[in-house]
Amino acid sequence: MQRALLLMSLRASRALIPRTARRSRCSARYASAQPLGKRGVTDGSDGITLFGSEAIQNGAAPSITVFWLHGLGDTADGWAGAFVPGGGITMPSPDYKVVLPTAETLPVTLNMGMQMPAWFDIYGLDAGAQVDEAGILKAAARLEALVALEDPATKIVLGGFSQGGAVALTAGLRCPSKNVAAVVGTSTWLPLGDSYPAAIADGALERPVSLHHGDADEVVRTSWGEASKERLEELGCRVSFDTYPGMAHSACPEEFDAISSFLSSI
Repeated sequence: MQRALLLMSLRASRALIPRTARRSRCSARYASAQPLGKRGVTDGSDGITLFGSEAIQNGAAPSITVFWLHGLGDTADGWAGAFVPGGGITMPSPDYKVVLPTAETLPVTLNMGMQMPAWFDIYGLDAGAQVDEAGILKAAARLEALVALEDPATKIVLGGFSQGGAVALTAGLRCPSKNVAAVVGTSTWLPLGDSYPAAIADGALERPVSLHHGDADEVVRTSWGEASKERLEELGCRVSFDTYPGMAHSACPEEFDAISSFLSSI
């Protein structure tokens, strides 16, 4: 059963996100700012960087940079379509950059050691399953290293889907960079909850957190998202938690609209 759910996760992250993005309403506000894609992120991994303008691509500091991490078994391609004009998520300014890294290819224990893009290993889907703490912290450190390369005046948003969201939440609490402004997590959970508050970086509790979850998610259960919200609130974070009726381990236009609104409020 667990392996079947994991394979559902892979199908969702690979297939449903681009299709959902194409269904989303087109935003004319910044449709004229055609992002330019670049293969290979700064750390040398396979990934995609989207630029809101040629000036940003040529080195001008963006007003906002969003780092978005895909889910288990996916790549940067799975979410790039959501951030292009009309793709679903509208950026609050034309002077933006979106960085979409691709995870390392790792053997995933739950899937009988199958090699796939993964931010960390998964041993089981039950609450008491072993947790790959070293892998989670390594992925969060990689994200923090990318953040450190950004201009200090640029607002940074850390976000991700499913396993990528778990890394974004981890980095959001631990990253010392002062320009990290907010965190977004979709269909995800907060790992290593017992390591807080000791591991929280100075100023991290001031970063608003926007969580989104389908109420029919059988991979990352909605109750995990709710428990993560409660834990973050216990720590002192400002957290919003939106649920979407009938949505499984996927995304929807209403979720993209909510993320767009959140980004415009930062």
